[in-house]
Amino acid sequence: MRVFDISDIKNPKQVAAVQTCRGSHTHTLVVDPNDKDNVYIYVSGTSFVRQSEELAGCSREEKPEKDPNTSLFRIDVIKVPLAAPQQAKVVSSPRVFIDARTGALNGLNNGGSHDKKAEKPADTNQCHDITVYSAFGLAAGACSGNGILLDIRDPVHPKRVDAVNDPNYSYWHSASFSNDGTKVVFTDEWGGGLQPRCRPTDPNRWGADAIFNLKDDKLSFASYYKMPAAQTETENCVAHNGSLIPVPGRDIEVQAWYQGGISVMDFTDAAHPYEIAYFDRGPVDAKALVLGETGLRTGTTATFMDRRLRAASMCSSWCQANF
Repeated sequence: MRVFDISDIKNPKQVAAVQTCRGSHTHTLVVDPNDKDNVYIYVSGTSFVRQSEELAGCSREEKPEKDPNTSLFRIDVIKVPLAAPQQAKVVSSPRVFIDARTGALNGLNNGGSHDKKAEKPADTNQCHDITVYSAFGLAAGACSGNGILLDIRDPVHPKRVDAVNDPNYSYWHSASFSNDGTKVVFTDEWGGGLQPRCRPTDPNRWGADAIFNLKDDKLSFASYYKMPAAQTETENCVAHNGSLIPVPGRDIEVQAWYQGGISVMDFTDAAHPYEIAYFDRGPVDAKALVLGETGLRTGTTATFMDRRLRAASMCSSWCQANF
């Protein structure tokens, strides 16, 4: 994890580098309303565990009963002092998947893999993406085999307050809160984004969004949403990153679908989400599967075009600039 001083936006300077055992695939900035001196970073590492020779204390043991200090089954929390960011460091590694009754670190399990139904689901041992809602003291995590809800009022020691599982989900990829914090949208990146998963023959509940109502720190399933325009055999397509568009009085999500383009969903009524806009980039190659994507990250914006206006290149200039 690298920390930069961007006071001079044209000349950013690295002021800190913090190693973690699994790197940082995604990370989330956490601001504590009661702590004006520091910010915190929740790190979701998904890579292979480093050798202990490279970083002391790292363990790649997949069975926590053999090594309770394994680097799996946790996230990392980095504290960054605003007055001295060069002192940034890991201050905790919360075991957010623990079974509170038994103490087992692998307390959550994968909901299932659509392509390998006969195999035993793997243990959930990582988060791919965590979204925080500091005003409510909550975070939603898309954690490989589960969607989880965290109490982050003590940002150094987040505690899981709920977890959901879904046999129609393969890999929980990202999470978004509604404006008022009463809903959470999770995405399922079935197949890792490498395969065409939006064909007419693909189930609408696989590789889709799952919308949950949130009340009293409990998640309850409301509905699924998948982009309504079926894609071809040569377009890798599945639910990817989603971001909330903050429209007063409505809940609107802009969602990336790799070569499926972008779909904008209104989920104000959690039980009946529907598409209100889209951009369809078209296949990179109409005759062969060539990987391509329409990337989307929080904080970016896009112009939504009629699906008849198809991009000819692998990635538009907007995509290249923002993904």
